Amino acid sequence: KLEFAHEVHAMSVRSLLVWERYLLSGHPDGTVYVWSLPGLDLLQTIKYHNEAVYAMCDAGDRVLIGADGISVHTKGQPGFWTGKADCFDCVKTVPAEVLSMCRLPDGSFVTGNMDRSLQVWTSEVEHKKTIAAHSRSIWAVVYAEPFLISGSADNTIKVWGPDDWSLIRVIEEHDGWVVGLSASGKWLASASLDHTVRLWNLDTFRCARVLEDHKDEIYCCHIVGNMVFTGGVDENILMYCE
Repeated sequence: KLEFAHEVHAMSVRSLLVWERYLLSGHPDGTVYVWSLPGLDLLQTIKYHNEAVYAMCDAGDRVLIGADGISVHTKGQPGFWTGKADCFDCVKTVPAEVLSMCRLPDGSFVTGNMDRSLQVWTSEVEHKKTIAAHSRSIWAVVYAEPFLISGSADNTIKVWGPDDWSLIRVIEEHDGWVVGLSASGKWLASASLDHTVRLWNLDTFRCARVLEDHKDEIYCCHIVGNMVFTGGVDENILMYCE
């Protein structure tokens, strides 16, 4: 059920990340907002990029932000969430047109890129491999053991075996670009420009539910435990609970 709707500073929401006890939201002007959970109080504004933040990734003791390049950030000193920008330390930047990213169990990373490829990076964010994956740009990637799942502007979701990068399944139920993917337990959430978020059972890859509460295009979703967060053009973050 829809549990909470939160308006965000008159800007669309392009990416979401739940990290520890916080929700991070990425926006078109390169800003990342840090919110408390579950109350969604604004704790900090982070500004390192000049273009839209389409991707963020939990890297354990680091957060990766993808926009006009990849930036790697550490927690910094105590007081990280006090609202002081200098508590969020950028330790590395890598040039790349990144639209999405996720971490694999071995510590490496996968990015979905504007050039229609999946790119594999080492744990130190050094380029390792390129896979020709979709017919259009790749706006979403997520690891859902044992699969790597990608979503594209070609309206499809593709399921890959990351050991040999074999294509296992193609899902074609969305009527618009697939721009957000998130997985938790046996569930996969997919966000699309067709104004829907779909929940999929990872055992069967069948759609179990369609969420249609946004008034406009949906850009991102994040599922954790029994909570699903969604955001898009209508400048709201919606929170659903089972």
